[in-house]
Amino acid sequence: MNHNIRMLLKTVGAVAAGLMLSSAYASRYEMPTLESFQEKAQGFGVKLTAPSFPDTREAIEAEMTSIIQSLQAAGDGIAGLELENLTFETTFAALDRAEHQAYARALPINVVKNTSPDVAVRDAATEAMKQFDDALIAFAYRYDIYENLRNFVDRRPKFEGEDLRLMQDVMLDYKRLGYDLSEDDRKQLERMNKELAALTTDFSRNINEADDVIVFTLKELEGVPEGFLKQKDLMNDYGTYDIRPGVAPQYQTVMRTAKLAETRRRLMDARFKQAKDENLPILAKMVQLRFDIARKLGYKTWADYQTEKRMAGNGNRVKTFLTDMVSGLEPRFKQDVEHLRLLKVKETGDDAAVLHMWDLSYYKNQYIKDAFAIDREEMRRYFPLQPTLEGLFEVYGIVFGLEIQEIENPDPWFDDVALYVVSDNKTRQPLGLFYLDMFPREGKYNHFAQFTIVPGARMSEDTYQRPTVGLICNFPPPGEESPSLLSFDEVNTLFHEFGHCMHSILTEAKYSRFAGTQVPQDFVETPSQVLEYWLTDKHVLDLFAGDWQDRDKKIPQDLIDKLDMAENALIGLDYRAQMSFGLIDMELHHHQNMAYVQRNMVEMTNDIFKEVYFAPPSGSAMIANFGHLAGYDAGYYGYAWADVIAADLAESFRVSPGGFLDKDLGAQLRREIFSRGNSRDVNESVRAFLGRDYSVVPFLKRIEARTVSE
Repeated sequence: MNHNIRMLLKTVGAVAAGLMLSSAYASRYEMPTLESFQEKAQGFGVKLTAPSFPDTREAIEAEMTSIIQSLQAAGDGIAGLELENLTFETTFAALDRAEHQAYARALPINVVKNTSPDVAVRDAATEAMKQFDDALIAFAYRYDIYENLRNFVDRRPKFEGEDLRLMQDVMLDYKRLGYDLSEDDRKQLERMNKELAALTTDFSRNINEADDVIVFTLKELEGVPEGFLKQKDLMNDYGTYDIRPGVAPQYQTVMRTAKLAETRRRLMDARFKQAKDENLPILAKMVQLRFDIARKLGYKTWADYQTEKRMAGNGNRVKTFLTDMVSGLEPRFKQDVEHLRLLKVKETGDDAAVLHMWDLSYYKNQYIKDAFAIDREEMRRYFPLQPTLEGLFEVYGIVFGLEIQEIENPDPWFDDVALYVVSDNKTRQPLGLFYLDMFPREGKYNHFAQFTIVPGARMSEDTYQRPTVGLICNFPPPGEESPSLLSFDEVNTLFHEFGHCMHSILTEAKYSRFAGTQVPQDFVETPSQVLEYWLTDKHVLDLFAGDWQDRDKKIPQDLIDKLDMAENALIGLDYRAQMSFGLIDMELHHHQNMAYVQRNMVEMTNDIFKEVYFAPPSGSAMIANFGHLAGYDAGYYGYAWADVIAADLAESFRVSPGGFLDKDLGAQLRREIFSRGNSRDVNESVRAFLGRDYSVVPFLKRIEARTVSE
């Protein structure tokens, strides 16, 4: 931030120090324009694009019609080539460009679908994205395009490098689409995939738009921080409080701090039943269709089909990984549960007190406060949003050699959405753009995620399209007397999602199919998970963490040490929760008796919760709002899989002379992991950074870390 603006914010009081710049302040600070960076980009042979976001039904429908027509025309161009005109550039490269251009125009509509406050606009965008999914499936099933690609490959031309990887990946995808099958079977697969795409869209939308409200009195919210309760729109006209179980910060805060078990039970019960009536029938159709598609293609299960192109390779290997993790965590899990149960005994005076699922967040919070003298809610005062953002930019700037600047946003999809440009701090080459949409609102995607908007790709010998992405977040808005204050977990989430942003923006992949986060799904979390480790280091935290009322008051080292210990203290409990979600996902997608799954879908997944973790509230149907089942199906295991690799990458920084701000190691991480994407095998990228295959040892060291009571 400009020094003069920083001084201005100080003069208007400590409250303003944590807020995003208001328009009044921004008007006094002349932000750089997008056009100025676009001109600079031209000198480097790169292109920056901030697309428009259609905000009416008519505009959305017209744009999607044009996108589909352009995609069809590009396909016609490839399919219509005479044999003598078949070259790599006119076939495989042209295919990648066609897909890239279609996505670059459609993905802004996807942002509108997930962020617009206007339900009619969201409906139009949802319908448009269904049409786009159908068009992509139809494009993939164009045998005339495949025929010319195959004709070119049959000539046995010489492929090498990323060109060879593109050819192999495209042809494998055609095989996975059933091109070894008869024409009738291919057409049936196309219909099935279109139906599945539409169901998946509906499933996600029902979760996003579930706007259940649970009303609590002030007495029922005893223990919930006063600052939280003063947030705008929480108190209703009747003097009670509207808590939305689908809004993560609201749900998590109440579950961590509400003293009354019944309050926590009611809120969890509502959360675990959201979208139940709408989504259970949809999910039943989704898992059946996935199974039928896999069988038609010659795979035993959908999990086998999905993992073929991932690091795991097949469903059995995933099941083994998850069950081994469950067994390995058992001693630590039992220890963690008993720690929390004894806290409940102490609080209730009941020696036979039983711990329930809705008790876990509350007593975990109590345990951390008691065992480590950490009050997570009180820690929010160290993380006002704006200084935290500025510090995050500085940290990533140091590690990756970047400069991050806010610029004028020519077309925000909502009033307070900000636009930033990322540049290399040595060459000054612009590398990409990202948007920040920070606060919850009605109809908005209600979790935290990076959305690709314009993928990176080389468009010609002279031009590289740099990426544009958006971070869609739901951080707590400012209170009446305080700025937006983040919990440590929310800061962790911010670092994580911004890691995805960097993975996208730093790409140097030639083809959009391999750019940024287009890596195997069980690796995609590694680059962002590794950057969470930076928050264990005081040198990093001192760059931005300070009391919002006294910015010179930093987090003391002993508190950072306690935070690190606290993160490990109940790690057995945390990972068993993750394993339960992974096993639920695999049970739905690696089971071979679909009739059984259809009859017992809710019961079998609730049983997994009970066996591996904790019994959910009676009548729960968590799978109805388990958003990962739309897009991460047979892939939830990837979080833990990727975490094993991330722990090893982070250990390199922990033991390096420069620590987590080691610029040389950061440059190596950027070069070998972040910039490569999937342009080479990710195992090779990991070896290039580490100088060896990755090891499970750093991860196990973290799991086995001693607790304070030991």
